[in-house]
Amino acid sequence: MRGLRDICRPRRKRGKLPASARLAFATIGLLAIAQPCFATPLPDPEPRYEVEVSRSVMVPMRDGTRLSTDVYLPVGAERKLGAILIRLPYGKHRWYRPDRYKGAWIFAGQGFAVVVQEMRGTYQSEGRFRLNQDEKPDSEDTLDWIVRQPWSNGTVGGYGCSIMAQVQHEMARTGHPALRALIPQAAFGAETGGAQELSNLFGWTFSRGTVLYLRPPRGAPDDFWARYGDLFDPAPKLPEIDPLPILNTLPVIDMMKKAQAPANDFEHFIRALGDAPRTEWAVSDELARAVARIPTLHMNSWYDAGAARTLELFRRARALATPDSQVRHYAIIGPGQHCVGFFLGVREHTGNTVIGERDLGDARYDFRGLYNRWYRHLLEGEENGVLDMPPLQYYLMGRNEWRSAAAWPIPGTRFTKFYLHSGGQANTRLGDGLLSVAEPRDEPPDRFTYDPGFPVPTHGGQVCADCLPGAADASGDYEVALPDGAFDQSQLEMRHDVLVYTTAPLAEAVEVTGPARVVLYAASSATDTDFTAKLVDVYPDGHAYNLAEGIIRARKRTPGVIEMLTPGEVTRFDIDLQVTGNW
Repeated sequence: MRGLRDICRPRRKRGKLPASARLAFATIGLLAIAQPCFATPLPDPEPRYEVEVSRSVMVPMRDGTRLSTDVYLPVGAERKLGAILIRLPYGKHRWYRPDRYKGAWIFAGQGFAVVVQEMRGTYQSEGRFRLNQDEKPDSEDTLDWIVRQPWSNGTVGGYGCSIMAQVQHEMARTGHPALRALIPQAAFGAETGGAQELSNLFGWTFSRGTVLYLRPPRGAPDDFWARYGDLFDPAPKLPEIDPLPILNTLPVIDMMKKAQAPANDFEHFIRALGDAPRTEWAVSDELARAVARIPTLHMNSWYDAGAARTLELFRRARALATPDSQVRHYAIIGPGQHCVGFFLGVREHTGNTVIGERDLGDARYDFRGLYNRWYRHLLEGEENGVLDMPPLQYYLMGRNEWRSAAAWPIPGTRFTKFYLHSGGQANTRLGDGLLSVAEPRDEPPDRFTYDPGFPVPTHGGQVCADCLPGAADASGDYEVALPDGAFDQSQLEMRHDVLVYTTAPLAEAVEVTGPARVVLYAASSATDTDFTAKLVDVYPDGHAYNLAEGIIRARKRTPGVIEMLTPGEVTRFDIDLQVTGNW
């Protein structure tokens, strides 16, 4: 095989050095490990108001379907209120617990109205849950309802992580005049290179994507859920499963049957995916134009599968916003995993920030104060300087500090080509694979044998640990089926079906912040296969922590075209390693 990678190197700094950088190719599988504990984050702000909650208010949509909604209001606020809208499919009862998803209590205690709504067809809301199909009209109708309330000042902001961030994009698409501010955190899904990350698709659909919910009996009063909602859970009880054996079986479309899960749309998703990309997870021109009109804090983490698309949307929306307007776009990228670090009350960073197995110092950031200033300025007109912050803030792993920049990619970035070299024996980290800026000469190809029955297991990275059954525990002290984040890859690099290419020890420290990709030239004996690539940071003691990764499904190597391989024919593959920020 022959290939190269483009990598960002804005500037060099002296200091404690990693031993080298490494690039590895393999096929993928799954591995289980325990996740470390997280301690206490920054404290919550002192509430300015007591909070009262109107629970399970049934808000009508344009087709008559009613969506169950909790409204948090500050007691004694002598003014009209800006509202923060949180739409979710996960059950709003979790937000009612101030020891769990505490964002609603924090925001309301600071003087905002907070509207937490269960999406159509989930938990207490009527209708049928159809992922990414009803969010735009339902968001528009909910915004209309909010501005009609006697406590509303006519302004609304969006908040939330994962699907709650995707829904904010749908809010933006409505063009509703009341929508004045967004904080989408960890938006976008886990499809890349034509392949779907199964812990996301299977795990999320199993644990959160059911379409089977208990409904009130015929003739029940309109306030049924307000009266009796605390007495039972409308969601079905999930069977206890070990997801890893299921994820290691074929065909994929039968996985949910093997899990004996309640009714969901998994099989529909698999059939609908086919060879078509997930367009709702793309940064389209239409999405960029919709979001560009609204001030937005674009937030994500280096170990989230959507970080690259978050930064791309930030870049494009910022370019589309007119310079003389008051619409501003900002991006904040932390060191964590999916929804880790900035989603109030869930796996927040501490003074001892450990991501996977890697100690990354103190990554705490006063997100509570930032969110409060953001909404107070944009929903209530308070002049507090929040728009004076840098356009981009990111946590530089290894250096373990927050940094800022004026744009993405970072101005001054130098894109540098590294090439793969070997004498034909790059298998394992003990092989002769070399990574350098020198162009290759006449060198023999490297070969490996892929056994589908014994694939290289996934070990950390940008997987969705919280998506798999039993993973989401707000305390942060839990064991997951499939870990995410930074883990030592050195044992996996001893497999003969992993090709490893390593630089010489670095003479000085290098900041690697930006997008990275691999251009791989390879041949296969099969008509279709997957190639994966991984960029790792090798420490002097031999620990090799994964930084970025990517995959390409061979038949989808050209966007919009399905083309099988000709066995034995050398073909070009572009593998997107997404983004990283490391020193």
